[in-house]
Amino acid sequence: MGAQFEKTNAFNKSYNLVNAVQGTPRGDLDNASLSYNVFSEWKLNLPAHFILTGGASLDFMEYSIVDNIPGSATHASGTGYKRFSPVFTPRLSLLKMLNDHISIYADVSAGYSPPPTGNIVNATIGQVNTSLKPERGVQYEIGTKGDLADHKLSYQLALFDFDIHDKIVTQQVPATGTQPAYSTFVNAGKQQNLGAELSISYAVVNDPKAGVSLLRPFVTYAYFRF
Repeated sequence: MGAQFEKTNAFNKSYNLVNAVQGTPRGDLDNASLSYNVFSEWKLNLPAHFILTGGASLDFMEYSIVDNIPGSATHASGTGYKRFSPVFTPRLSLLKMLNDHISIYADVSAGYSPPPTGNIVNATIGQVNTSLKPERGVQYEIGTKGDLADHKLSYQLALFDFDIHDKIVTQQVPATGTQPAYSTFVNAGKQQNLGAELSISYAVVNDPKAGVSLLRPFVTYAYFRF
């Protein structure tokens, strides 16, 4: 069991440019972000060589922003406070030992990724992105690992399906007569990441007393369809 706590202070300033000369401030934001969570993980040894692992975390995220430029008809004040709803992210994994050398497993885990400060505060135009939501996802994974041939041949194989909701992506905004071109961040819906990873190694030489004590060539392969 445990907990994590992190606080970040960021100062985001930008200025107008007139004929390549620095002009009046365009944005002046003081941003304090706070993230913290509590988590726990438990492992149970079950009959028939099964191992069950369960865990979860409760995640909190909040921002406090002070806009040092007073609000006006031409400048919307970015001062404010926002706290995201707490997110519960569980994980459950079941592993089966087929024998002393080979195991198979299945794993389901939920994930949560709040937008970082750089995504919330747009320093270029001095505005706060108040509509951005955290990314959330669920990953399903099955696999096997083990060693054969008197521990000489080792392998790992994993197949996964990672489904992301409210994916955060970059959006380019062209320049206008009153503001420069800039990048912002938006939630773009759902993304499905499918993949497979395989690694194999073989100990051609494994003799601590030899001049060459270990020679283990290996090969890895990864296939991603995102």
